[in-house]
Amino acid sequence: MTRAPVVAVLAMAAALLLVPGAGPAVAADADAGGVTVRALHTPRPGADGLGELALEITDTATGRGLDYDGRRLAAWLQRSPPTLADGEIACSDKVRVLASQGIGRRAAVDFNTHGLVTINDDRTVAFINPFLGLRNAKLEGVVQLPGDATAHLLRRGEHELWIAMRERDAIAVIDTDTHAVARTIAFAPGSGPQALAADGRGVWVGFAGRDNWLHFDRAGAGEPDGRVDAPAASRLLASPDGRLLGLDARGATLLDPRTRERRRVALPGAAVAAWSALSGRWLVGTARGRLAWIDPADGKVDNAIDLGAPVAALVTFDDGRHAAAALAGASTVAVVDVATTEVRQTVAVVPGAADLASSATFLYAHGPEHGGMTLLSLADLRAGRARPVHVAIGAPASPSSPVPPPTAGPAGDIAAPVLLAPAPDRATMLVASVHDGQIYQYAEGMMAPIGSFSNYRRRPLALLLVDHGLEPLGQGRYRATFRHARGGEHELVVSGVQPRFAACVRLTLPEVPDAARAAVAAAPDASLVAAAAVPGDQALRIEVRLRSRATRAPLGGVPDLVLLAFDRRSGWQRRVRLVERADGTGGAGRQGPDAEEAGHYVALLPVPARARRIDLLVSSASQDLPYGAGLIGTVDGPAP
Repeated sequence: MTRAPVVAVLAMAAALLLVPGAGPAVAADADAGGVTVRALHTPRPGADGLGELALEITDTATGRGLDYDGRRLAAWLQRSPPTLADGEIACSDKVRVLASQGIGRRAAVDFNTHGLVTINDDRTVAFINPFLGLRNAKLEGVVQLPGDATAHLLRRGEHELWIAMRERDAIAVIDTDTHAVARTIAFAPGSGPQALAADGRGVWVGFAGRDNWLHFDRAGAGEPDGRVDAPAASRLLASPDGRLLGLDARGATLLDPRTRERRRVALPGAAVAAWSALSGRWLVGTARGRLAWIDPADGKVDNAIDLGAPVAALVTFDDGRHAAAALAGASTVAVVDVATTEVRQTVAVVPGAADLASSATFLYAHGPEHGGMTLLSLADLRAGRARPVHVAIGAPASPSSPVPPPTAGPAGDIAAPVLLAPAPDRATMLVASVHDGQIYQYAEGMMAPIGSFSNYRRRPLALLLVDHGLEPLGQGRYRATFRHARGGEHELVVSGVQPRFAACVRLTLPEVPDAARAAVAAAPDASLVAAAAVPGDQALRIEVRLRSRATRAPLGGVPDLVLLAFDRRSGWQRRVRLVERADGTGGAGRQGPDAEEAGHYVALLPVPARARRIDLLVSSASQDLPYGAGLIGTVDGPAP
C-alpha cells in the first residue's frame, strides 16, 4: 500500500504547526465508500479568521492520490446545524442542496466560485461577483484610490491586492474579502513605487526614484524587513520558486531572495519577460526587437534572436516549450520554439495587440484601443500553421452613455495592459473592453461572447480574477485559503466525479479574535435622511446621517465620505463627496431635538433624465466603510 501522499500531508501539517504565531491546526478525515478525504485547517498567524485548508483525497484501498480538475471537484464549508444528529441528512443530499445555490442555501465558504476585479482609469477598484443573481447588478464593492495605479499584485493566499501609486509614493493594500483598504504603506517623497512581485514569503517593491528594492514580510507590516541594492526597476517578476527578475532600460537584474545573491545582465531596452518552466530560463523581450534566454543560475544570456520589431507582450505555453511575442507596430505575433530558438511562424493579428493570454487550447491576442481580438488554436501553432480568427470586442460607447476618455497625465501607467483573464477551468477567457465598459466571456474557439458583465461605464486598466477554488498540488493534494467570520463546529462538504464520491468532514474552527469583531463593529451606521429634488435643476439634494454602530452617537468630522449613485436599468453611476453641515443642523429649516446634532452630511447629486430608480451607497476609507456595506436606500430620479 502506497502512503506517500499521506506522508506529504503529515509533513505539511508539521510544518504549519511550527509557524510562529499560528494557532493550533485542526485535522479530520472521512471515508466515502472507497475514497478517503483528509482535511487540515491551520490559522494564519496575525490574520483574524484567515486560514489555510490542506486537503488530501486518496483511494482507500491503495492510498493513491486522486487528482481532479476544477470541473470534477466541488467543496463547501458550512456551519454544522446544532439541532440535527450526525447522519440525519445524507452527505450526497447536502451536496445536492448546496449545489442548487438557492436563497438561504449558501454555504459559509463556497470553494467553487471566483470574483472579478477591475482597476480603472478613474482611480477606482471595482469588485464584481459573476455569480450574483440580481439581474445584471453584480457589483459588490468599489474602492476609491488616492492616486493613479502604476502596478498591481494579487496575493491569492493572503486575500490581498497590492496597488502601487508612483506619484503618491505609496502602496494601497486592499482586502479582497471586505473590499476595503486594509492599510497604506508610505515611502519617502520621490521614491515612486512602480513594480511589485511576490517571492512566497512576502512582497518585493521596485522604485522609479531609488536604486534599491524593498521586501515586506508575509504579514505585510508598514516597515520593510529586507533591502537589496539594485537599479530602479520598471517591472519585477518572480519564477515559481521565488527567484526574481527586475527589468530596466539598460538590462535585467536577477536576485535569489534566499541568499540575496544578485546578478546583472546587460540587455538594452529590456521591456517584458516570461518564465519557461521546461527550460528553466527567463525569456526577455526588448524594445529593440530582441528575445533573450537568461539562465537564472549564472545570469548569462544563453541565446538571443532578432524578432524585427519591439516586443510589446510575451507569454509562454505548453509549460514553457513555446512562446508567443506580440510585436509592436507590426500587428503580428511571433511563435517561438523555446527549445530550438526557432521562430516557427509569424501570424497577423488585430492592430495594436499588446495583451496576450492562453486558455487550455487557444491563444488570445487583444488590441485594447482598437477593440479587437485574434484567436489562435494552440494545436495549429504547434504544427506550424495558423488559422487566425479576428473578432470585435464590445461596441463603441453610445453618446447617451459614454465611457469616460483616458485620464490625462500618468493615470493608468500600468506597465502593460492586463485585460485578459482565463477562467479557473481554463475553458473560457474573460476580456475587458475599454470602449463600452463591459467584460465579455468567450468559450474556447467561439467568435461571439457567451455572456458579459458590466464594469459600470468605467474604463479598465487591468482585469484580475480572484479564484476562491481549491488549488491542485498533485498526487491528490489540494490547497485553499479562506476567511471565516465565526468559530465553532463546521462541516466541509466535498464532492467529486470520476470516481464519484461525497464526503462530509467535521472541523472545529477557532474563534475569531475580539479585535476583529470590534473592527467590524467600529464601522459606522449610515442612513438616508432626505432626498429632495432641487427646484429648477435636474438634481437631487441628498442628506445622510452617520452614527457610531456601537454607541449610536452621531459621528462627525468624516472628511472622505463619498456617495455612489447607480441606476441599474441604464447603467448610469456617479460619485460625489458628502460634506458635513457646518451649522450642525443637517439642512436648512430643520427643527427638533437633533437640530444641533453633528453627523449630518449633504451632497448635490446631478441626475440625467434616463436615471429613474437610483440606488444610493456611501463609503469612507477612514471609517472602514465599503460601498458593499453602505447601501442607504433607493430613490426616484427627479422629474424631467
